[in-house]
Amino acid sequence: MGFRDIQTLAVEEAETLAKHEGVLLLDGLTTLTPEVAESLAKHEDDLHLNGLTTLTPKAAEALAKHKNDLHLDGLTTLASEAAEALAKHKDDLHLDGLTTLTPEAAEALAKHKDDLHLNGLTTLSTEAAEALAKHKGNLFLNGLTTLAPQIAEALANHEGVLFLNGLTTLSAEAAEAIAKHEDWLFLNGLTTLSAEAAEALAKHKGSLFLDGLTTFTPEAADALATHENGLSLNGLTTLSAEMAEALAKHKGSLFLDGLTTLTPEAADALATHENGLSLNGLTTLSAEMAEALAKHKGSLFLDGLTTLTPEADQNL
Repeated sequence: MGFRDIQTLAVEEAETLAKHEGVLLLDGLTTLTPEVAESLAKHEDDLHLNGLTTLTPKAAEALAKHKNDLHLDGLTTLASEAAEALAKHKDDLHLDGLTTLTPEAAEALAKHKDDLHLNGLTTLSTEAAEALAKHKGNLFLNGLTTLAPQIAEALANHEGVLFLNGLTTLSAEAAEAIAKHEDWLFLNGLTTLSAEAAEALAKHKGSLFLDGLTTFTPEAADALATHENGLSLNGLTTLSAEMAEALAKHKGSLFLDGLTTLTPEAADALATHENGLSLNGLTTLSAEMAEALAKHKGSLFLDGLTTLTPEADQNL
């Protein structure tokens, strides 16, 4: 429920609102006293305070006691003292309005132990990246559009899922560096990938998400096929037999949910893949395609099928 028109709150009013069951939207508030923050922190569901543009350390300390998702996306800057206080918050912390982050504030926020959303940052200093890499939860940095090798080297030390979906290009050097990251890595903003960058990313040990790619070269496919964990390529809408043959060599689970059609030749090639294969974008399956895919020895996901001929059903 929203109370977006509320611009000021007395402590007594905050106490009443804190008892509200469900998400509490108070994006009309532009200032917050420590006393009101203390009352609102008692709310037991998601709390949105996206109208705040400043936050004192004492108000931050009070809000940190809140025990569900906390949204403070109106803040564009954050003092290290306030960051230190917010880091004690025990659930997801959304600070997507921050456009700059000092190394000191980054060092403080890194102590936060749940999901940390910093999607407003478009640039990051090496010092801030090194500090954020100490964060132990999932880290969202989807505002970054470029990644220098030294920043990638720093972020690779992060121990959690890393979201870099704002990147539209990635050099081979930066790919080499970020590939050292060992958890799930999201790079869904990339629309092209060189063979050199693909070869570097293939060394990544966690699941790799490249759902923005709509096409890439056979050389890049050959390189990605050497990756040994989950590989998501849901942006592909067509797949040649040659590309299918290359990707089928991939040792981990392979996600190709963007494919809406598949030639029998491509199906034959994919059937040689030996791990989980997800083709949830297919809505129909010919008898010939079904016969080919039936040879697949791993888990096969075809959750998008809406029609299946008796012949295809029999072949599967």
